Amino acid sequence: MRTGIIILFVALLSISNARGQSKKERLLIAWPKEYDWIVATDQENKSSHMRELIPGKEHIDSWTIIATTITYKGVQVPVIDNMARLMLTETKKSSSEAKLTIIEKSRDTVNSWIIFKIESPSFNNDPKPESQLYYVIQGKSSLHSNFVAIKQKELPEEFVNKWTTVFKESKIVN
Repeated sequence: MRTGIIILFVALLSISNARGQSKKERLLIAWPKEYDWIVATDQENKSSHMRELIPGKEHIDSWTIIATTITYKGVQVPVIDNMARLMLTETKKSSSEAKLTIIEKSRDTVNSWIIFKIESPSFNNDPKPESQLYYVIQGKSSLHSNFVAIKQKELPEEFVNKWTTVFKESKIVN
């Protein structure tokens, strides 16, 4: 499932205007310490930077929770809401029953953002569920897409509330 999301954003990059690539903008997230996060993958090139975090006692092939951050350097999207629909369209290619729910959004601030969840009860080639809570925020010079995923059909309300707070407390820095 995560591979499809990464492919989607690579396609997004190829059609985006590459403004502001000279600035190195990052989104700082205060990851909850109880997971003892470790970096499972960290890949960067001139157009993007992707990092996946898993709990310290887990392995990338058998995680129970995973956090993924992708920074698309120089990417500007005019309407942040489109990111949720784009992610749902991509997810439905491998999980026809995937469901999108918008949690919260803001287009009134300097950095527009959206928090949404996509819940998938199963996938075409995998009966296991996976659901993600996304936070996508437009920076001055980059687009930041982040999600936390668990292997459940639906995200518990407590999980959504906790991670919504974590994401909203993040800060864009240069």
